[in-house]
Amino acid sequence: MSHRKEVKMNDAREQVTARFFEPNLPAQVKLMSYAEYRAKVDALVKRHKDDATLNAAIENMLKKAREELREQLLADVKKQAAAAELTKSAAEGKSIRDAHDLWLREGKAADLTQDSLDARLVSLRSCFKVLGLNDSDEVSTIAADIDIEFLPALREKYAASSCEKYHKMLHQWLKWCREEGFTDVQHKYIRQPPVQYISKSLTTEEAERVVLLAENLDERLHYYHSMRVSVQRVILMLRYTGMRLNELYNLKLSDIYLDGRDRMPSPHVLVGSTIKTKTGKRSDARQANDKGTVRSVAAPRLLNYLREDLKNRRPHEVWFLDNGYGQKRWAFKGKVTKSLRRFLGKLGITDVQPCHVFRHTAAIELHENGVDLPLVQHFLGHSNPNTTASRYMNTERIQRGLGDAAQLLS
Repeated sequence: MSHRKEVKMNDAREQVTARFFEPNLPAQVKLMSYAEYRAKVDALVKRHKDDATLNAAIENMLKKAREELREQLLADVKKQAAAAELTKSAAEGKSIRDAHDLWLREGKAADLTQDSLDARLVSLRSCFKVLGLNDSDEVSTIAADIDIEFLPALREKYAASSCEKYHKMLHQWLKWCREEGFTDVQHKYIRQPPVQYISKSLTTEEAERVVLLAENLDERLHYYHSMRVSVQRVILMLRYTGMRLNELYNLKLSDIYLDGRDRMPSPHVLVGSTIKTKTGKRSDARQANDKGTVRSVAAPRLLNYLREDLKNRRPHEVWFLDNGYGQKRWAFKGKVTKSLRRFLGKLGITDVQPCHVFRHTAAIELHENGVDLPLVQHFLGHSNPNTTASRYMNTERIQRGLGDAAQLLS
């Protein structure tokens, strides 16, 4: 390869440019900056003392970098062509099912996380059910003023937080349908007031009943052994750590420190080290130099359970919620929620967030036992104390306590 032809030094932009002569590829694309080029050349100079071998090594380095860039560009062209073909085939059918399936496939092609894809699926299905729409209906039949009837019906069936999420997701999908030619209707978006979160927590008696049932699950409740163990792990960890479901679902056994470490001598776990976010940023309060957020597991009941549980683990288990073979017990988080909703239903506990209710309960119990708000904030992993004060301290349990306190005034 003559890199003077296929690779060009662009002094004006201080970059190395790769040149392509294929019809589907751009004529010129940045290969690397001058700083990157100099760093690579300096590394080669240390390994090649002879000028001839050094020049050959530099030429091979540029050739390899150009070929990698070419493969990446060809993969992008192929992906774009596939997406265009999907859009073309879907344009022949204007049904809700066609648009719905194509939206999900495009999300998958864009490397959205499984949680994001599940949110799309559940949100749209819930909206279609409220609207009484069938898969065979055309997208163009959805009226422009859909929110007038949709929002009241949505509020009757779902909680305020779910209504807000489903409403936004529906209009994101409708906007996408307009862009892809499924409909020409301009749907009016009725902006809703911000949701005022009033969280629900378990009473002390309910929380104790939940833990006792988790510790004494048997075949009469239709749980086989490995599932009983997994449910116990979920209940006890959520109950005594205030952990989020996403954090528990991705918790690794290697991130559990029952005997502490030098900087954190008390028993704890690190959560969030394997969690990916859309922006790559996290808002949790972290300890310096840690790859995850610290969650205390010093509660005696939980600590004793974890010591016994870890003794019985198989050598090849990876996850805290492991199926015994190095894989997660549940395929995705939604199945954990479903299992806990079924579990709480056996105790007559309904109309609560099956997993998050334990986080609210832990925050309230710490507050009621005199723990300062900053410590509660750190226990929950909030970076902003206003989140702890406004959301987790604003529960029905607190409201009942305020009512009892008001009666003491003369």
